[in-house]
Amino acid sequence: MVVLAQVSRYRCATPASGGYSKIDVAMKRVWIVLSLLLVLGGCGSESGFTENDLRIPTGFLRVVHAVPDSPNLRVELQTQSFGILNFGQSTSFERVLPDINRTLKISLFNGTEFTTVSEETLNIALDQAVTVVIAGTLAVPQLFIFEEPDIIDGNIPIRFFNATSSPEAYDIYLTQDDETAISPIAQLSQFEDSKVEREPAENYRLRFANADSSDILWDSGIFGILEGSTPVFLLIDNFGSGPNTVRLQSAGFAAFPEDQTPAAVQLTHMIPDAEELIDIYLDGELLAGDLDYRDITEYHNIAPGNKLVTVTEAGLPENIIRESTIFIAAGEFQSITAINQLAIASITSNREDLRRVPSSMTVTISNFATPLSFANVFLISPGEDYRDFNPFIQFSTNTQRTQTVAVPQADYDLVFADQANNEIIRTTLPAAESALYRIYMTDTPGGGLPIELLFRGDLQNQ
Repeated sequence: MVVLAQVSRYRCATPASGGYSKIDVAMKRVWIVLSLLLVLGGCGSESGFTENDLRIPTGFLRVVHAVPDSPNLRVELQTQSFGILNFGQSTSFERVLPDINRTLKISLFNGTEFTTVSEETLNIALDQAVTVVIAGTLAVPQLFIFEEPDIIDGNIPIRFFNATSSPEAYDIYLTQDDETAISPIAQLSQFEDSKVEREPAENYRLRFANADSSDILWDSGIFGILEGSTPVFLLIDNFGSGPNTVRLQSAGFAAFPEDQTPAAVQLTHMIPDAEELIDIYLDGELLAGDLDYRDITEYHNIAPGNKLVTVTEAGLPENIIRESTIFIAAGEFQSITAINQLAIASITSNREDLRRVPSSMTVTISNFATPLSFANVFLISPGEDYRDFNPFIQFSTNTQRTQTVAVPQADYDLVFADQANNEIIRTTLPAAESALYRIYMTDTPGGGLPIELLFRGDLQNQ
């Protein structure tokens, strides 16, 4: 069997600033190719020529954000946007123009504009798939570039990479079914990678442990690796509810359906016109009792998976206000909230981001105010007129009720306005290092106006 040579390389990033780099002269080659394709479009009747021969040349790029002390990062390849990634997120493989030098630019929002933190020139070959992992620290980010191999004889490449900030090494076990984890497939120190080839199958299992230890720290349970996939499994820092300081996740790959890492949930009562206290059950077990309007519980550790959430009058389990099935993701902090007026009560859930980012403030806002189906949210410097700016966040019936943003550490005015940009309410967000600010927009008790703000997280102590 022929095995293609692999390239694994990284480069320490030098902070850069300014606009986009000029497109390399080789871009002319692409325009020549595209022009030829247009000319050849009328040649389909020529002998030996078929429409299948017309194919725009393509490479593929996937990017992973694994910098634990970084806020969201914007990813661009020359003028092609890959969107904004939070820590632990990755793009899918995106089509890119091949065989030309193009600048991969990683940037973050500094409060007024996007500032470049890393740049790298990429030249992706025709039909080549490349994965770029952004790791290290925000002060010294590093780009790890992996050229994914072709699939040979039906085997698929499986790559493992240690992107953690930990100096510890870890053993990785890849088995099938209930095979015992005896010999690790790889032992990875920080920023090391390893690759194996395996047949696609529906019964794989991943585990990891501290190097040279038999104590398994995490078990994926059974999961499938599909034909044609090129999975990258990464060890990254853990800011979720699991017990370990690191966790294993995949890039461009489905979740592990049997992962039993404990989740943590908090329960919240946001039904403004409920005259009685409420109870909240998960799968028939009372998890929060005698909740008054705007009560928020502490976090409860639970097993992940689909949960039947039942909201009842306190002490009267037969008086059901609302029931709904909610999926609780493994290893995550999650809020479950009873919302809306009593007659149309519903249950919503959202992931809570509790990662503290140096020199940044993480602001999570929930719109649970029943008179305010649409809201503009402005985050401005003190003394500025919010009407001079575009909304920082918009809530509508088509968006999530909870949104999270990370902003540079500074003093801010937070203004909530209606659809016509009439001010509804404003508050001050004081500068605080690595702050976690949690804000709820709510009805006044009993329901209706005026809109009120409920402060949690670090704002509770201001």
